Order: sequence, then C-alpha cells, then structure tokens
Amino acid sequence: YQLHNPSTDEKWEKATDPAGAYKALTEAKNNGEIGHVGITLHRSLDKMREAISSGRFETIMLYYNPVDEENVGKTILPMASEAGMGVIAMKALSGGKFCLPEALRTQDKDPIVEKSLRFVLSNPHIDVVIPGMRNSTELHENIETEQRPALSEKEYKELLGEIHSVRKTFRYNQQCMQCDYCQPCPEGIEIPTILRSIAYLSSENEVLEKEAKKLLSTIKKGPENCIECEKCVEACPAEINIPEILKNNSEIFTKNWVGKGSSL
Repeated sequence: YQLHNPSTDEKWEKATDPAGAYKALTEAKNNGEIGHVGITLHRSLDKMREAISSGRFETIMLYYNPVDEENVGKTILPMASEAGMGVIAMKALSGGKFCLPEALRTQDKDPIVEKSLRFVLSNPHIDVVIPGMRNSTELHENIETEQRPALSEKEYKELLGEIHSVRKTFRYNQQCMQCDYCQPCPEGIEIPTILRSIAYLSSENEVLEKEAKKLLSTIKKGPENCIECEKCVEACPAEINIPEILKNNSEIFTKNWVGKGSSL
C-alpha cells in the first residue's frame, strides 16, 4: 500500500498525523493485512527528500522517463536507492505521450516505447518500471524489452529526437529534453537548469514555482549572457531554438532570479 502524493505541507501533515493515514497503514502491516508501506510523490523534491529521510517507507514511486519532467534523476533517485528503498518508476512513457501514432510506425514495435523503457531500466537506481499496456501484445513486448541490453549513447540521442518529433511540449510546459548535450555553453550559461526553471514558472503550479525558485538560486549567469552563437542549437537532438527561448523568457527569468553572481 502506498500513500499517494502528500506533496504539500498540509497534505504531508495530515497523512503523517498520529491519527492519519500512515498510522492506519502501519497498523494494517502489523496486523498482517498488508505486506509493505510505500509512498508516491509528484513535483515537490523537498517532500521526496523528507519521505526518504524519514525512514517510514519501504518504497517510493516517482515520475521518471527520458525527459525527466519532475527532475528526480540527478539527486532524488540516487538518494532513495542509497537509503535502501525500493524505487518504482511510473510514467516511463509520459502517460502515453511518447507513443507513436499507428500511422507513423514503420515497424510492428514502437521504437520510442522500447527505447524509453530501456532508458529507465538502464538506471541503476530504478528497481521496477510500471508501464501501461492495453493488450497481451504490448505485455509481451514489454517483457521482451526488459531482456534487452542497456540503452547505448547513440540510441539515447536517437530517442530524444524521436520523442521530440512526436510531441514538441511535454508536461509542465517543458520543451527541453534535459539531456545536457548543449553543455558546456561557451558563455557559461546553465541552459538546462534555466529552461526547466522557465517551464516551471509558466506552469501555474504552486509547488513547481517553489521548485523553480530553488533552481534559479543556483544559477550564476542569466539569459542576458547569450551571444546567440547557436552552438547549443547545433548540439540539441531536438533542434530547439534555445537562444530564442532564452530571449523570449528573459522577463519572467529576471523577475524571479535570485541567483548568485547576478549582474542584473
């Protein structure tokens, strides 16, 4: 059994209150009615850290896929894994957004689905992936995919281009693939972090806006440093016009930026 998404202070306090849902789950476990107690979380990295550090949960289920819309790949997944928790990846196909329409397929199997699942399975901090499936054919394809080798760097770059060709914008207004191929920028601009922050700020989600401001506090050079050399565009597997995005969103960035070393 898993507590589902107590991602705000109010929900967290209610769920972990002495008379709350967590107590009910531990009592059910002690009585032999359930085997394990886990938690699922979205958006708030602070609550993910708190859940992991609390030692209360045996598993954690998080939103994770090749474009990592919720930014769990770099710190949260390793933290949970190192804490000895079982790590479950949900939305490995971004809720089906990565799936090719039947009319665009050139082979029986969907190459985006296969590579996306292999990407997630390749992460040493992931214990299990829960992809959706509509029929026995997809079930067998998923099982076969699990037996395949880890995704190579060449396949990963191909995958990012394929995903972008299907959907230009992902969850929370994200366009950037967060692959870091645009790094290092000749001017020292932390492009992926800035683009994630801009997407979060425009999402109209209170939890994500808080996450954006934390990301912005780590940035030392803002979009105004861009000289439009377009080296980032050449390196981007999705061919995103990064200088244009930086320019068009400089106002929202400047308004919220509290970064160190700001020249504004």
